[in-house]
Amino acid sequence: MEHGSSASLNRVPGSREDVFANDSMSNKSKRALIKLLRHLAQQSLDDGDADGGEDSDLDVVPFTQYLESKFHIPSDLHCPLTSLSLSPRSWDETSARYGVERIKRHLGSIGVFGVGFGALLAKWGGGAEISQVGCRACAVGGGVYVLNRGVRHIEVPAAGSQNDDARRLRVQLSDGGTVRSKFVVGSPWDLPTEIQSPTSPKYTKVARSIMIVSSPLESLFPLTSEGGVIPAGAVVFVPGPPGTTRAPVYLIVHSSDTGECPTGQSIIYGSTLAGDDDDDDDNRQSESQSLIRSAATNLLRAADADAKILWSAQYTQLGLLSRAPSPSASASPRAEAATVSSSSLTGRVFLFAPLNLDLAFDEGMLAQVRAVWEAVTGGDAEEERGQFCQFEDRESMDEGEGDEAGLN
Repeated sequence: MEHGSSASLNRVPGSREDVFANDSMSNKSKRALIKLLRHLAQQSLDDGDADGGEDSDLDVVPFTQYLESKFHIPSDLHCPLTSLSLSPRSWDETSARYGVERIKRHLGSIGVFGVGFGALLAKWGGGAEISQVGCRACAVGGGVYVLNRGVRHIEVPAAGSQNDDARRLRVQLSDGGTVRSKFVVGSPWDLPTEIQSPTSPKYTKVARSIMIVSSPLESLFPLTSEGGVIPAGAVVFVPGPPGTTRAPVYLIVHSSDTGECPTGQSIIYGSTLAGDDDDDDDNRQSESQSLIRSAATNLLRAADADAKILWSAQYTQLGLLSRAPSPSASASPRAEAATVSSSSLTGRVFLFAPLNLDLAFDEGMLAQVRAVWEAVTGGDAEEERGQFCQFEDRESMDEGEGDEAGLN
């Protein structure tokens, strides 16, 4: 979406078909863009192995410099291509490695799940539903939940303890109560700082906003191909003002088909970088939220002048930004979670890395979860290694069986 007093929406060409159908680009720009997309698509088919020695410096070269020097991409296409990478940074602060890897992933995903699209949405609440399912499965399996309690201290059992219960870790809760456990798993915000590494990472702040809109914004969800499905989501990229290094604003728009809002409405999830962890300036946070609100207002003005924001919530999230998608995320599914500082707790207390703030799903998170799952299940894991995140097909279940189980 372009800035200005009269905001306008422009479709970003994300495939060769989109490029050929675009009437606003010159033939010279189309040829350059097709050359880039063909190059990246071929690398994706070759499993991205390498851009070879020719592109060995992608980590230090800005994405825009890479586009200009290698493919002669005109400057007016730099922002659209940056948007395909979903980079949270401005186009001149996005590394070539980040942009190239992300666009390759996008191109390689088109057509995998169906004609004309390259991404899927989880219905009824998105990724949060994965946590809900996990919690329900734990409860059904006998798990006990102690709500609104934190972990204050973790004590190692005395050496030589013979009793099985005495050999467990003693976990002191924030209310003074204690529980015993074989293992403790958490994030940096869940576990005591005394057991964590003294060299903590530098966190990044991202301003986020959730807005419920009175309109279905149907113009944002056109058919992407003949015979294809109607999209349930759209990504709106709002670049920073020209001549600045201001981070872009992303507006992820979901229709009612996601099950997240009533028919006739839509939801906008806005986000933009808001500084580092050591930046405590409230004005910076307020400015970031103002940019999100302004971007959403301009979007509604361009898509449906009668649309209104019915409700909104704003918050700031701490986490880490990846420099580029990890090429080993899927190839190394047994990556380890972060270690703790105390050697006596190694192998018994697992610390997950801080949340990845990237807009695209971080596959490395599953690698960490699998590593901890294998460690916790111990000897039983050998028989179950091939069953991680693989669930029985329940499509064959009779309707009556589902009623008895309370699933229908």
